[in-house]
Amino acid sequence: ETSVADSLAYVADASRAHASKKGIRFEVAAPEGLMVRADSGQLQQALMNVVLNAVDASPAGSTIILRSHNGNQKVCIDVENAGPPIREGVLGRIFEPFFTTKPRGTGLGLAIARNIARAQGGDLVLAANGPDRVCFSLILAAWNGKHE
Repeated sequence: ETSVADSLAYVADASRAHASKKGIRFEVAAPEGLMVRADSGQLQQALMNVVLNAVDASPAGSTIILRSHNGNQKVCIDVENAGPPIREGVLGRIFEPFFTTKPRGTGLGLAIARNIARAQGGDLVLAANGPDRVCFSLILAAWNGKHE
């Protein structure tokens, strides 16, 4: 079992130095006690990849929102940033390994994050792609308190 609040706090802290170069702040909202069935290190790695992409895509001085909510035995962890939408022509490829639109990107961040999510029994999806709002959601099984 892994604490969502602890994972989000860790990722926000670890990403602050990179984000501060652009004056980007983090807003973290996760209910205490919300647990998922996932390896904490793997979850943090997946979230870090998505958060660093959000920092790169965000306009200077903006805020990235990290929040979680649960429902129907699933927990949704959202990483939302302001900024331009992902272009229509590249949407179908964003989770492909080695596909990137960044000059110095490897194209592995989202591919690795999605593979981690799926290996933990969940998924990573593009939940919103609007003019001023891009949101990726990491969906995992809620912890039910039982060891299997």
